[in-house]
Formats: sequence, C-alpha cells, structure tokens
Amino acid sequence: KIPLEAYKDNETFKFYMNDVGLLNSKNKLTYEEIISEEENFTDYKATRPKQPDVITLSFPYIKTILKAMNIKFYEKEGFEADDLAGTITKAVVKDIDIFLFTQDKDYSQLVKENVFLFKQFKDKKYHNLGIAEVLKEYNISTPDQIRDLLALQGDTADNIPGIPDIGEKTAKKLIQEYGCIENILQNINNLTGKIKNNIEKYKDQLLLSKKLVTITTDVDFRFNIGDCKVVDFNNAELLNIFKQLEFDSFIKKLKLENNTGQLNLF
Repeated sequence: KIPLEAYKDNETFKFYMNDVGLLNSKNKLTYEEIISEEENFTDYKATRPKQPDVITLSFPYIKTILKAMNIKFYEKEGFEADDLAGTITKAVVKDIDIFLFTQDKDYSQLVKENVFLFKQFKDKKYHNLGIAEVLKEYNISTPDQIRDLLALQGDTADNIPGIPDIGEKTAKKLIQEYGCIENILQNINNLTGKIKNNIEKYKDQLLLSKKLVTITTDVDFRFNIGDCKVVDFNNAELLNIFKQLEFDSFIKKLKLENNTGQLNLF
C-alpha cells in the first residue's frame, strides 16, 4: 500500500498545479478536457517504463478533484487520450476555440482554425501554437503532414520505428519535395542510395508508422460541449479532498475554509 504522503507530494499535487492551475492563470480558458489513456498496440510505446503505481493510484484522487471542481473529463477503455481529443476537435463547431494541453508532436495534426496547442517551451512558459506556428516549427505545408514526418524519422518517445538512417533533416526534405509518404513510394525510383534502399526495404514499417501516429477522430462516445462549460465548483467537496491530501496552500489560496457552497474558479 502506498502511503498518503506519496499522493500529497507527487502526481496529484503536480496535476493540480500544472493542469488545473492553468485554468486560474492569465491564460483563462472556457473549456477543458482531461482524458485518460488506454493502449491499442503491443509494441506501440513499448519502450516506455511501466507506469509507476503512485501515478495509477493517484487517478481516483484526481478524478475526485475534477468532479468537485465541476470540470468534465472523458475516458473510454481501449482508446488513447489523443483519439478522444481528436474526436472532440472534429465535433466542436468552428466558433469555439479549443486548446490542447500537450507536449506530444503528433497532436499537431489536429491544429486548425479553431484548434491550438498549449505547449510549454524551453523558457518554461506556455505558448499557443496555431496553424502558422506549427508549420514554422516543423517546416511543413499543412499540420496533417506531421504524420508523414514522424513516420519517416520515427519518434522514440512513442516507439514509432520510422525508417533507419532517416533523421529529421532528411525527413523534412522528402516531405517538402513529395508531400506525403504515399507520393514518396510512388516516386521511389527518383531516389537514390541508402535512402531509396531503406524506404523500399522498410515500406511496410513506414506505412505502419504513419498509421500509428494518425489520431482517430471518430471514436464512438457521448460528447456534449455544454457539459464542459466551466461553472462554479463545489466548495465543500473540494475542501474535503484537499484536507485529506493536506493541500493547505490550495485551501488558503482559494479561501475554501471561508466559503460555503459553490465557489467561482476565476
């Protein structure tokens, strides 16, 4: 059994500070989706170490905090967080802006007129990345081409194999010239040397890599944008869970002991 101190000092604390805390920053948002992740492939992300027990066992506390704050979250067994996020970005009408909190490169394919990445950079500050910023960041023509780029160069963080001896520079050059991996394969005879040989040899691996980095946008689950609207949170419930976790600084900051009933997040 993991002691309560582990939750107080670890993932539940960091979750509130890093994720929920952003809602109370100068970057005020209207909607927030916190989604749990399930795995679909045997080898996909296999290089990652086993998720520490303290993270797994923190989820009930995190969910309790979200419910007390009336922040909607979604989870569906058998699907990854990015697939639910992709489905949501497709379902939401264009006059509502969506911000995706993530450091994952593959989320870039979801960026469009009303969908932005909210990403932390080396300066430790968070920045909004729209279409123009994503294109500049990866030197591509459309956000969707991030799939082809990662399929070629691979992504060790997610165990995407890619093509041997093709790095970021070569991958960008190929995508700039041919647009997508399908066009590269159709024009394989225009290539030479090791690049041509490896793409021919690892053709199936290349196509699989693109499939692995492609985010699903049609997961069958109930989503209603109205359920995600930020409303006042339940003071009593939040105070109770924060006392259990001894989140004294949060109790003081939100003045939970001086209020009853509902409290406004902002």
